[in-house]
Amino acid sequence: THKVIVGGWPASMVVLERTDEPFVAEEAEAAEPEGDEVEKTECVLLTETLPDLQVTDLLQQRWPKHLTTESVARRVIRRGRVWLMEEPPRLPWWSEVPPAGVPVLFLPDYPPRQPYEQGVTVLFQDPHVAVVEKAAGLRCFGGLRTLSNMLASKTCSVTVSDQTDVLQIPAISQHLEASVAGLVVVAKTARAALHLHDQPLKYTYHALVQGRENFPEGWVVQRSAPSLRFGSISEVVCEAAADAATFRKGCVESGHTILGDCVYGGDQAPMVRRRALYLQVSAVSFTHPSTKEVTPVALPTATVEKYDKLFAKEAYVWEMSARGTGGSDYVQKCKEKWDEQYAAQEADDQPA
Repeated sequence: THKVIVGGWPASMVVLERTDEPFVAEEAEAAEPEGDEVEKTECVLLTETLPDLQVTDLLQQRWPKHLTTESVARRVIRRGRVWLMEEPPRLPWWSEVPPAGVPVLFLPDYPPRQPYEQGVTVLFQDPHVAVVEKAAGLRCFGGLRTLSNMLASKTCSVTVSDQTDVLQIPAISQHLEASVAGLVVVAKTARAALHLHDQPLKYTYHALVQGRENFPEGWVVQRSAPSLRFGSISEVVCEAAADAATFRKGCVESGHTILGDCVYGGDQAPMVRRRALYLQVSAVSFTHPSTKEVTPVALPTATVEKYDKLFAKEAYVWEMSARGTGGSDYVQKCKEKWDEQYAAQEADDQPA
């Protein structure tokens, strides 16, 4: 026999069906992925109203994973996370039936935000948007110590907008993985959130990658150096409209995996130390929701301390191995492996 579910909630029952087929155990559910794959990535969601449908019913039908019950939908509306994008935009009543075709803006919570008292570095802000710096290892959503909870804090440096469609809590407009450091654009108003959702942002990525030749078009190489562990490493800067995940995949496909990117580089990714990804968003530009002008924002310094430390460390180990003194057994093994893989290539590159 095997179990069969008849009907659905709340009137469901379980019966046993007799069968002559051999028993096969049901496959266990796949283990929940770890690392960046479990992060919540949806920042701004958009849909349109339907005829003769309450706002709560629309939210549950459109986003059932976020809004599992009507009470959850009501709480989300009370927290100011749902907007009817009329002119001017307004917060809906949970029981109202708005006209069909009105855009509905939903700003998800993962879970409902709780203020977290920690400073946020603000590089740009006005009544509509702000650009803040996110540290490596800090998630945007999901947990207590997150960027969203820092923005909800009363001590946050992001000021409250004076616009009529001001958001109770500033909304992160684009997701940035926890392992990636850099700039994040934040919307202060409902109009700004909708505008940034529709307008793609342009990023400047600053990374350390494996290799020092045959880079994709548009990459600017700041410096390169030989490395016993990785063959060679390069510090590169690239402007792209793609998000960080797409950029990381492109680096792997081009043969220049970012140091520490085990998510997209797999088991063969060049690892420096656990959970250290050598990638940051050093600049971002967007079309301003009010002035419609392109607004660029960049980090105040073009150098990254941990990049400098890694280059200095690799240079020191390389020099010690070349002298044949001061090297540990691990360094000697790295040297032997480097000679085996790259020595012939280096000889071919030398001018005759």
